[in-house]
Parts: sequence; structure tokens; C-alpha cells
Amino acid sequence: MFQIDKTGQCRERSSGRFRRRETFSVAGWLAAAILSAMTPSIMADSIDELRAASDSSRHLVQKAVLEENADALSTIFTENGCVVTPTGQTIRGQLTIRTMATLLMMTWGGGQLQVDRDSLMVRDSTGYEIGRFSFKRSPKNQPEQRWSGSYTVVWERENNFWKISRATGLMNQPRGKSKINDGH
Repeated sequence: MFQIDKTGQCRERSSGRFRRRETFSVAGWLAAAILSAMTPSIMADSIDELRAASDSSRHLVQKAVLEENADALSTIFTENGCVVTPTGQTIRGQLTIRTMATLLMMTWGGGQLQVDRDSLMVRDSTGYEIGRFSFKRSPKNQPEQRWSGSYTVVWERENNFWKISRATGLMNQPRGKSKINDGH
């Protein structure tokens, strides 16, 4: 059985202990490449459709975050979609995602979001995307704030459209001395 540990490493559980499996991701992507070579026309159509959906969703999300439009943001998720925040909080369902996004935007405001996809893969009717993001905002009378990190998205077809069924974000460690938990 494989699990992702707190550091983001894939580990195999055997005899109650975890063993590091660094080749797991490479093996998974290699298997996908072999499978796509076996069925090139089906996979090519699916990956092209998924790439188009990913590009469209990226632009929609960037615009929604800038304009503080939580309704538009939630439309890219399946009805039972799930967001796992960098702090580990799980938000389930399109309505709950829209409500949480509305509250966050009302509290924190919008900002500029940059999303860069690093890889994309399709297996059967499920798509997988990995990438990086950065976000910055300039609150009134405060210095500019910036966050960055990585994300993983699982795509599924819903009503013949690619939508996000699960999105997970991981924040990069802050640089310099943190004012939180610095012992003062």
C-alpha cells in the first residue's frame, strides 16, 4: 500500500513501517507513457481535451480571483468536488467551495494569481495535473503580500466536460525569520 507522508514523499507501508519509494512517481508516469503508446488515438483526444479544459480553467480562475468572483471560481469543480487546503482543511462539494471562496474573498480580497502547469496525464476517464502557483495582493495601507507553492489536480468527466474532482495545494516555506513560532 502506498501513502503520501507529511513531507510529500511517497512511501510504501509494509509490516507497519513506511519505506521510501522515490521511483514510484517515475514508474507511474512511465506506465502511463506505455499505456498511451498502446492506445494513441484515444489518449491523444483525451489529453487534448483535458489540456484545453485546464487552460480554460486556469484563465477563469485567474480572472475570478482578480475580480473576487467566487461563483465563477466554483464552476470548474464537479458537484462533489473537493479542495484540500495547504493547512489540511478539506472543503467538499461545489456549493461549499463557492461559500468558502466567497468568505475568503470578502475577508482577504482578490489578487493576482499565476498558475503554471508542469505536467498533465490522462488514464481512462481521469486526468492528473501537477503545477506551481504564485499569488500576490496589495491590501490598502499594507505592504504587498505574496504566496507561492505547488498544486495537484485530479480531473474527472462530469456531463461530458472535464471538471476538477480534487485540488490540493502546498505552500512553499516562508523565507527569512517567521514572526510565528520564532520563540519570541
